[in-house]
Amino acid sequence: MAPSRVFMAALLVLAILISTASATTYKVGDLTGWVVPETATFFDDWAAKQSFVVGDKLIFTYASGHNVYKVSSTDATACDSKNPLTIYASASPTVTLSTAGTHSFICEVLGHCILGMKMTVDVGTLPKLTNSTAPPAKSLSPAGSPFTSPPAPPPPSSAFSLQSSAAFAFAAASAVAVPWII
Repeated sequence: MAPSRVFMAALLVLAILISTASATTYKVGDLTGWVVPETATFFDDWAAKQSFVVGDKLIFTYASGHNVYKVSSTDATACDSKNPLTIYASASPTVTLSTAGTHSFICEVLGHCILGMKMTVDVGTLPKLTNSTAPPAKSLSPAGSPFTSPPAPPPPSSAFSLQSSAAFAFAAASAVAVPWII
């Protein structure tokens, strides 16, 4: 009985390590932020270059005069804010992508959505098992601020990744637990 508990505990630790390792935080629009863009497809083009999975976070960085509404994809296409799924009331909210599927966001301020302040993202369920292709979230500190972003992580070839740690923990737990189960 005890060895199966050890095995289950090892699996739980593995699941937690993988889910933590796979979450990525994205600053919507990168350096541009959540603003009226130069082109009507800017945010959809930006989103298409990313690989979102459940657990990832979107940071909508903007100055006053904007907002974020989560709407259906049909309402996003039509720039219709009458039936929002969620209204993010705080300035520059962080949105966690907690379910797989299509998620659409708009700025509800008159005219902004029509000018391109809308975005639809497709969220997958599989965790990222390699380093994310997305750039890390940009520093949210104002220029000249004493606060800086942490240094970039080392390249994957020279780093012992969290995924490697999780795989090692799983293999070690399996080697210990499996002979006892049989």
